[in-house]
Amino acid sequence: MLFAFRFSLTTIAEKTMPNLSDFYNAMVVLCDMENPYALYTMNTDSSLGPTRYGDTDASGNIYFDCSSIISYCLYQTGFLGWNPWFTTYDMGTYLLQAGFQEFDPNSQDWANGDILVRHTSYEPNPSE
Repeated sequence: MLFAFRFSLTTIAEKTMPNLSDFYNAMVVLCDMENPYALYTMNTDSSLGPTRYGDTDASGNIYFDCSSIISYCLYQTGFLGWNPWFTTYDMGTYLLQAGFQEFDPNSQDWANGDILVRHTSYEPNPSE
């Protein structure tokens, strides 16, 4: 099942307005990093090496998975007051809180900053 979210100015009228271009550019910068690199991992156990929570290794590479990089950039650019390190399981709730609105990805044109979520069967471990 696909869900899509688009930032909406009307949903955050009472908040200090974050800048969607800053979020988009932060994503581009991280994805274009070279030496050190932004690398992919789903690891959540630090005893096994860098985790998906923005950990770095000895070479300075920074690690994310597909949802944690979005969480990181939303926090860094002021959309979220803290970084919840969300997963695809719960990111919709956080995106709505950050001022995004859900829309049908099959009936509207895409724009920079839109976030597509393909829900998976992953559910976080309740003890995490």
